[in-house]
Order: sequence, then structure tokens, then C-alpha cells
Amino acid sequence: MGPDTEKKSLDLFNLVLVLSLLACLGFGVLYALERYHLKEMKDAFREAEVVIPKIRALAESVAKLKAKERAGGKVTDAHDYIEKYIEVGGSLSKDDFNFRDGERPPDRRGFQDHTVTVTFQQGRKNRKYLSRKNIFNILFNIESQSNQFRIGRLKMMAKEVAAGFGKRGKKDPRELSDLWLVREIVVVRRTPAKVIKKGAKGRGFTRRKVRNR
Repeated sequence: MGPDTEKKSLDLFNLVLVLSLLACLGFGVLYALERYHLKEMKDAFREAEVVIPKIRALAESVAKLKAKERAGGKVTDAHDYIEKYIEVGGSLSKDDFNFRDGERPPDRRGFQDHTVTVTFQQGRKNRKYLSRKNIFNILFNIESQSNQFRIGRLKMMAKEVAAGFGKRGKKDPRELSDLWLVREIVVVRRTPAKVIKKGAKGRGFTRRKVRNR
């Protein structure tokens, strides 16, 4: 085997070695990319496991809300909703409070507030005092469990004030207890204002007008 043959064999060996190194480098890059993509897919899968149940719960809530709107849900439908959270959060019974419905005039933007005023027993024999934690639970649950309702007003007084301390010779207590007499809670639900339909004679169409203040 002559010098030329040995040189060609060496060149071929070097070429094969270079190609092998390039192939190893390429496979290394591909492997790193695949590991990166695999990590991304695992992260996405873990995130989906958290997000999907939330989406399902929201979808169910939206479906229930739409079904209620299609059924023509009114403010009176809110009684059961509010009653549940007052009884749970305040450990009260149905006999301890009453409901009164109301409507405010539509605003200039075409929205109208429907109100449910919850009044509580004020007689000395029937009074039920609640802690601030109980009151917070009631208000928080009413607002957080549905995006339809908001607390519009809260009236309450400390037990000592309700009991008449500071009047008729009763000395004020040195400190107040964490007991409160809730007098009134106003829950507000905002909806588009009612639409008045007026038919135009002989026209075959209906004119819609929103009453504003």
C-alpha cells in the first residue's frame, strides 16, 4: 500500500470522524430540544390539571346563570340565596329576619338596581347578637358566591348601645364586647333597565325606549 493510499485512508478516517462528531453534536442538540419540549408539555399538563376543573366550574356557573335568566329570574328569586348564607353565616333561623323588595329608578346608562332589604328582629326578647366574624361571613358569602349581588348598605350597632347604656343612668361599659345587633342589610342586583315597547300603527315594527331619570 503506497503513500497515496495511506493518505486517502487517513483522509477518509478523518472525514468519518468529523461526520461522527457532527452527528453526535446534532443528536445532542435534538436530545436537549426534546427534553425542553417534554418539560414544557409536562408543565402545561400540570397547569391544565389545575385550570380545567376551574373552567368546568365556571362553565357550570355560567350555564346556571343563563338558565336562570332565561327563566326570567327576578329579585324575589334572591330570597333563598340570601337566606341560606344568613342562616349559615349567622346561625339564624328564618324567623329572625324578613325581606322587602324594591327598585331604584334607572340611571342614565340604562341600568336599574333591584334591592332586597333584609330587616332583623329588634324586639328585646327576639334580638340576636352576632360577632363581627359572623357578620363578615354573611356579607362575604353573599357577594363571593354570585356575581349578581352586591352589598348596598349595612346598619348595625354594638350590643351595649342597643341595650341602652349611657341612657337613664346606665354607665357606659369600660369596653365593648364583640357582639353586634344587625338592623338592616341591603343587597343590590343591577340589571338592564326595563324596556317599554311601543308599537307604531301601520308600520309593522316596534319602537323600543328605555326610561331614564
